[in-house]
Amino acid sequence: MAKVNSSGSGLVYCGYIGGVGDDYALDIALDDSGNAYVVGNTFSTEYSFPVIVGPDLTFNDWMSESYGDAFVAKVNSTGSSLVYCGYIGGTSVDVATAIAVDEAGHAYVAGETSSRQGSGQFPVKGGPDLTHNGNDDAFVAMVAPSGASLVYCGYIGGADSDRAMGIAVEASDSVYLAGHTDSAQATFPEKVGPDLSYNGNQDAFVAKVAPLGESLVYCGYIGGWMSDEARGIVVDGNGNAFVTGGTASPETSFPVAVGPDLHHVGAGFYDAFVAKVNPSGTGLVYCGYIGGSDHDFGQDIALDIAGSAYIAGYAWSTEATFPVSVGPDLTHNGYSDAFVAKVNPGGTGFVYSGFIGGFSNDLANSIAVGKTGNVFIAGETNSPEMTFPVAVGPDLSFNGFPRDAFVAKISRPDKVMISGKVSAGGSPLSGVLMAGLPDDPRTDSLGAYGAEVDSGWWGTVTPGKAGYTFSPPSRSYSGLTSHQTNQDYTAAILMLTISGSVKAGGGTALSGVVMDGLPGNPQTGASGYYTGTVPYGWSGTATPAKAGYAFTPPARSYANVTVNQTSQNYTGTGGYAQPTVTTAAVTSIGTTTAVSGGNVTSDGGASVTDRGVCWGTSPGPTVASPHTHDGTGTGSFVSHLTGLNTNTPYYVRAYATNSAGTSYGNQVGFKTLAAPPNADYVGVLKKDGASDNNLFVYTAPVGLQKGTLIGTDGWSGDGNTVAIAGGDFDGNGVDEIAYLKRVTATDFTLFVYTAPVGTQIGTLIGTDGWRYDGKTISIAGVDNDGNGTDEIAVVKNLSGTDNDLFIYTAPIGTRKGTLNGTDRRRCDGNSKKIAGIKGY
Repeated sequence: MAKVNSSGSGLVYCGYIGGVGDDYALDIALDDSGNAYVVGNTFSTEYSFPVIVGPDLTFNDWMSESYGDAFVAKVNSTGSSLVYCGYIGGTSVDVATAIAVDEAGHAYVAGETSSRQGSGQFPVKGGPDLTHNGNDDAFVAMVAPSGASLVYCGYIGGADSDRAMGIAVEASDSVYLAGHTDSAQATFPEKVGPDLSYNGNQDAFVAKVAPLGESLVYCGYIGGWMSDEARGIVVDGNGNAFVTGGTASPETSFPVAVGPDLHHVGAGFYDAFVAKVNPSGTGLVYCGYIGGSDHDFGQDIALDIAGSAYIAGYAWSTEATFPVSVGPDLTHNGYSDAFVAKVNPGGTGFVYSGFIGGFSNDLANSIAVGKTGNVFIAGETNSPEMTFPVAVGPDLSFNGFPRDAFVAKISRPDKVMISGKVSAGGSPLSGVLMAGLPDDPRTDSLGAYGAEVDSGWWGTVTPGKAGYTFSPPSRSYSGLTSHQTNQDYTAAILMLTISGSVKAGGGTALSGVVMDGLPGNPQTGASGYYTGTVPYGWSGTATPAKAGYAFTPPARSYANVTVNQTSQNYTGTGGYAQPTVTTAAVTSIGTTTAVSGGNVTSDGGASVTDRGVCWGTSPGPTVASPHTHDGTGTGSFVSHLTGLNTNTPYYVRAYATNSAGTSYGNQVGFKTLAAPPNADYVGVLKKDGASDNNLFVYTAPVGLQKGTLIGTDGWSGDGNTVAIAGGDFDGNGVDEIAYLKRVTATDFTLFVYTAPVGTQIGTLIGTDGWRYDGKTISIAGVDNDGNGTDEIAVVKNLSGTDNDLFIYTAPIGTRKGTLNGTDRRRCDGNSKKIAGIKGY
C-alpha cells in the first residue's frame, strides 16, 4: 500500500503487508485522521503474516494455506506501523473485498465466504443472518475501533453463490452493500428492495443493513435476464445509494430508468451501468448504461457534494461506440482502457466521459472525489510509458511484466466548485435551498451543499429555508477562477411576535396583566399593550391573568405560527375579591385518614372554580401541599383526607379559588391515631350495675378471659357501637362483623355487617339486624379453653327477661353445637370472653 503526495510527484510512504504466502489487498479506506484501513485475502499463516491486535490472530485454513482467510488491517497516519491486523474467516474460502470506516473509527468489511458457522468456524456474531446458506455467501462485519473484536458479523445469501463487492456507511452507521448473486428469491433474503424477483443467470443486488447489524432494512435485485454484477456503491447524505457494475442484459429486461443511456450497445457483451436507489430502497431514481459495442465494466463509484456520480472501470469499446464526451482522452488506445465518467445529478447524461490508457490492458479499479471536484483514480496497467499518459506521477517508467499499479488525478480547469455547510445551533441543517447556484441545490442531512459553476462565474448565493434566518444572508462571487470551499452559513430560528392590548370594561388600559403561556410570560404595561416573542412554528395557548379579573376571550390558542400575530386583544372585567372560606373541625380521625371540610360563605364576585382542603405537617398548608378537590361554588363541603402517617400532628385549611386567586380558611390542627399494637382484643360482657350490662374490650392472648383494659371504663354498650368479631356467618364467602348496639333504652341488638375484619362499618344484613330477642346467633369461634376445639359464643334468650351467654363447641360458622359446661356460663354478673380479634 502507498500514499502519494498532494502534487502527485512522489510517495509519502509505500510498504508491504504480507507473509510467506500470497497476500492480496483489495480495498482501502481513510479516516479523518489519515489512518488507512485495508482489506483483502491472504494465504499466509500467523507465523509470517504481521498479525497484531486484530479480531483473530490465528489463520483458519484447515487445508494449510489452500483456501485463505480474509484480513483487515489499520495503518497509522504516517504509514510507519500497523495499529492492528488480523484475520476474519473460517476453515474454507474467505475473501474481504471492500471496506468503509465511520467517524468513530469502526471499520465495516464486506466480502464472500464459503465457511460455515460453528465453533472454530466463521465468526458469526449478531449479524443479519447467522446461518450459512450454501455455496458462497456474502458477509458483512463491523470491527471495533481498537481492532481487537467484531461488533457484529453475519451472512447475506441464499442457496447459490452470493458475493458482496462494495460497501458504504452513512452517518447513522447504516451499512450499504452491493454485489451479485445466483440465488433466487426463494432463498435469497429479498426485502423491500428495488426488485424482489430474481431475473435469471446472475443478478446484481443492493442491501441496507441496520446500524447494529441485526437486520436488513432492504435487500433486492438489480438485473435482467442475462448476467448482472454490482462492484461499487456509495451513499449520499440523504440515504440515496449509487451503484455501478456491469450487465449483459438488454434494456428489454434490465430496469433502465432515466439513466445516461437507456440502450444496451454491447450485444452479448457487458456494458457498465450506474443506478441510483431511493432512500427507502423501494425503487430506482435512475438507472442506465455506460458502454459501447464491446465489453465495458464499472468497477467503482464516487460522489461529489453536488450529487454528480463518478464511475471508473474499464472499456474494450472504442470511441466509435463508447460515449466519450469531454473526457481526459477521447480516443481508445487498444485492448482494454481504463475509463472515467461523470454523470450529472439528475442521472440524465454525462458531464464528461473518457479513456485513460495505452496500447495494452489498462483497468481503473477505484475512484475518489475531492472537495473541489478533482477526481483521483487508481488501477493497473500493462502499458509502458511510451503509450500510457504519464504526467508528473510518482514513477513515470513502466517496471515490467505483468503489470504496474497506476494513480491519476483529473481536474476540470473550465469548472470551479462552490461548496460548504449550513448549521443551526451547532447541528447540520438539511433542506436549505442554495438559491443562485445551478440547479438550486439543497443541503443534505449533513448540512452540506455544493455545485459546479463555469470558470469566470458571476452570481449571488442566498440560503433559504422557512423559519430560519442566515448569517451571512448571502455571498456574492465575481469572475471565479478557483474552487470556493468552506462557504459556510449559520442559521438561526426566525422569531415572531404575538401582540395586542388588554382593556377594562370601560375601555381603559389594564396594566399588569400576565400573558401566561407565552415564552417569558410577558405582561401589559401602563398603556395596556403586550408583546410576546415566539419561535417560527410555535404552538401553544396564551391566557391573560390578573387577580380579581376575568377576561374575554379567556385564552387564545395558536398552532404553527409562521407570521407575526397582531391585534390579539382582550377585555378584562371585575376587580373581584378572593372567596371567603372557613375550615370545618376534623372528625373521624384514624391512623391514616380523617374527615374535614369547609364552608365558602362568599365567592368574592366571581365564580368559585375549585374548593377543598389542604394539609401538611407544617403550619399554613397551601394547594401546593396535598389537597382535595370538592366541587365548585359557595356553601359547605366535606373533604376526606387520606394517605396520612400514623401518630402524626397535621394542620388543615380549607381553600377556595376564583379568578381573583385562592384564599384559605382558618387553620385546624389534629393528630392521627397511633397504629394498633400487634395484640388480640377480647370482647367481654360484664355487669356493672343492677341493670347495666356493658361491653368491655381487653388486650389479651386468645384463650385468656382477662387482660389490660383499653380506656378508662371500657367501651360501653350504652349507646356505642362496638365490633366483637368477624367471620363468614352467612356462608356467602364474605366476612361479617358482629356489633352490639343499643337501639332503645332496654333493647340491645346484635347487628351483623358485611365488611373486612376489623372495620367498623359495612352493609347491614337483613332489615333490622339479627336481634338477640329469642334467636341464637353465632358471633365468633376460638379455642377458649385450650382443648383443641373451637368454641362459639352465643347469646340466647332463655326467658322473657333473661339473656344468657352460651359457649358451644362447634366448627366456626355453624349456628349450633355442643353445650360446653353445665351452667351455660350466664352473663349475670360473670365476665366471659366472647371473641378475639387481632388488630382491631
